Amino acid sequence: ALDLVRNDLFVDFPFADDASRAHIVALYLLPFVRRMIDGPTVMHMATAPTAGTGKTLVISVALAPALGDMPETVTVSPDPSEMDKLLTAKVIEGPGYLFLDNIAGKLDNASLASALTQVRFNRRLLGTNTTVSGRADWVWAGTANNPDISEELTRRAVLIRLDAGLEKPDGRTGFKHPDIARWVKEHRSELVTAAVTLVRNWQENAAGRRAAAE
Repeated sequence: ALDLVRNDLFVDFPFADDASRAHIVALYLLPFVRRMIDGPTVMHMATAPTAGTGKTLVISVALAPALGDMPETVTVSPDPSEMDKLLTAKVIEGPGYLFLDNIAGKLDNASLASALTQVRFNRRLLGTNTTVSGRADWVWAGTANNPDISEELTRRAVLIRLDAGLEKPDGRTGFKHPDIARWVKEHRSELVTAAVTLVRNWQENAAGRRAAAE
């Protein structure tokens, strides 16, 4: 199962370090176990020194097996009130994830930081007395080139660093899966099975450690 994930699903992405490889596998597994986690989870942020390295694609293919399709993305406005509106709208929609793509400028937003530290979100609709309340226990993801992230949000994110070592990384060739999105769609059942296998293995090992400790 892990071989399929490492050597097929993510094999063509230029991860900068082992931590980034571990973080992308964690993101791939997270949608399958999110409801087992009692509390907030961090944002997985794909970063790169230049555009065209594959940030949006790597997040998309990580989430696609669980979602059944490539995820929708949203852009981040520098206006703090727009983030609040976005989060309120997402609470109403009830999605399983929020993917903030191509974050520009400094990411420093109090509403986002607050939402990342709790599983419930409460806001009053602008211009009304109606209060929106719902769960915000989503899978959080984002992308940015050389991001400038506030200290408050840095503590709520893990980085997936990509670096092809090229001035124009979008010109790379020789991929094992040239159309990775299509490959994921065609092999979704195998990828879901791999995720469930890894999760069950984790559960059994954890249960064994608890039994040994007792």
